[in-house]
Amino acid sequence: MSQIKAVFFDQDGVIWRVDYRKAHAILPDKLRKILGDEEADIFTTEMLARAAGSLKAFDGLAKKPFALFFEPPSLDDRIVNQFAYFSVLSRADLAMDDWLTQHPGLWTKIVIPKELKWEVRDKLDQSNVTERGPVMVQWMVSAARAPAAHNASAASANATM
Repeated sequence: MSQIKAVFFDQDGVIWRVDYRKAHAILPDKLRKILGDEEADIFTTEMLARAAGSLKAFDGLAKKPFALFFEPPSLDDRIVNQFAYFSVLSRADLAMDDWLTQHPGLWTKIVIPKELKWEVRDKLDQSNVTERGPVMVQWMVSAARAPAAHNASAASANATM
């Protein structure tokens, strides 16, 4: 393991669990209409393409920043076999934790104490969620910019891993 990766294991890690249904309830009208027309909770890449044919068009869907969640395209078996959604913000210069701070009712912060990171990593490896470059490390790093009101070191009682 590189020194850079090893450094992150002496800091608590954070998972942000976002209620995508609540996040989608405050989307711009055009995006909410597409979800409604499809009777869907999550976007597909095809639905996003209908809403905005380019990143510039996507950014222009609303003046107020928004976040949405979509199913990743099935590019390879690894993505097909993992159940997860991707998130995207309408502004490239906005960090997700900043957006979450502005919407406190949409998320729960789950803290992974630094003492448990190796165990969590081992369990993820056993579940075939393996390290692919810096992605796993980024997931496990400390949330230095965490919203202060929710900077607790205990996981939510209703959160599961």
